[in-house]
Amino acid sequence: MQPETGKPNESSATAAPRKRRRRKRALDTRTAINQLPGHQITNPFPALQPLSEDQLEKIHDSSMQLLEEQGIEVMGDMALQLFRAAGADVSGSGLVKMDRHLVMETIAKAPSAFKLHARNSQKTIHVGGNVINFGMVSGPPNVHDCISGRRAGNIADYKKLIKLGQYFNIIGFFGNQALAPTDLPANTRHLDTTYYNLLLSDKPFLATGIGAGRARDAVELCAIAKGKTLGE
Repeated sequence: MQPETGKPNESSATAAPRKRRRRKRALDTRTAINQLPGHQITNPFPALQPLSEDQLEKIHDSSMQLLEEQGIEVMGDMALQLFRAAGADVSGSGLVKMDRHLVMETIAKAPSAFKLHARNSQKTIHVGGNVINFGMVSGPPNVHDCISGRRAGNIADYKKLIKLGQYFNIIGFFGNQALAPTDLPANTRHLDTTYYNLLLSDKPFLATGIGAGRARDAVELCAIAKGKTLGE
């Protein structure tokens, strides 16, 4: 009589090791995680239209009226100079008012699509059209995983997140600090995060734009990573 499972004359004691070996061979030959071949996908569906044309026109007209009559407060002499040179009405207190025709003419100069270049040209992303780009968020103060639970952001976890973002093809770019490393001094942590963005990834990333100094620091670090100086 043959057993119900296994080969003829094979006992369950010998069948189990065979199954384990086959299962191990299957695990050894499969990839860890199945991924899409590239980091960008396209949307084949038309864009959603939650508002009617009349509703959109009303919002647009109200926005233009706000810019023309109320204006916006701008802090920064360089920005005020640019507004003044473009033909906007700039008051001494930094209040900027713009004619709607000036706004629309300026908007028309913006490209409908552009590229964000990465140090690795294969990681450059296209923005616009029906391309969908996925990136990591910016500046969350806490991190959570199934092993250690919820905790304050720190530089060790920051580096892990950058490594994960580099590994997964679907992630095309990094936001401004994928995690706030609260264990580092607030006035210098942007140097550490930019450094690890450059060290652990070759994808596009945003830099901290709080103040001209931090933005300049990021540009200088990127220049160093490319073997250049800021003036080149």
